[in-house]
Amino acid sequence: MDYNKHYGKIINEMINKSFHELKGKKIIIREFTSKKYTGSALKMPFFHVIAINKKLRNDKKVLIGILSHELSHLVIFDSEGWIKYLLDGIPYWINPKKRKQIDVDADKLAIKKGYGKELYYVREKSLKNSKLKHVRKYYLNPKEIKKYMKKSK
Repeated sequence: MDYNKHYGKIINEMINKSFHELKGKKIIIREFTSKKYTGSALKMPFFHVIAINKKLRNDKKVLIGILSHELSHLVIFDSEGWIKYLLDGIPYWINPKKRKQIDVDADKLAIKKGYGKELYYVREKSLKNSKLKHVRKYYLNPKEIKKYMKKSK
């Protein structure tokens, strides 16, 4: 199976349903292997990149939860422009408070876009995996996701 096409189909469905700001944008999809990370989003001059951990291939609900978070990053990156994107890039990796702010903002946007249940499911699964300890530090936890879902209705 061509998983990049599989991911592309899901991403296109999500863009058409909820992430209209990304319509017409070129998004390159790549897979990676990691015990620690599930996904990543990058803004490039003429396209975007979404990288997905190979381990997510067969769980569509987890995949949608992760993709909603990564697509939210791309929407935020585009809305804030290049200068802010570049200025936030290094602090994201060296300043835990900055990273938490950026990832929580992406979580909140994913919830506003209608993907709270999938994000909740992902976080519940992630918190059970001892190799994903960073999830506790940087992202909304399941309780916070439920609270934000109620708040944003």
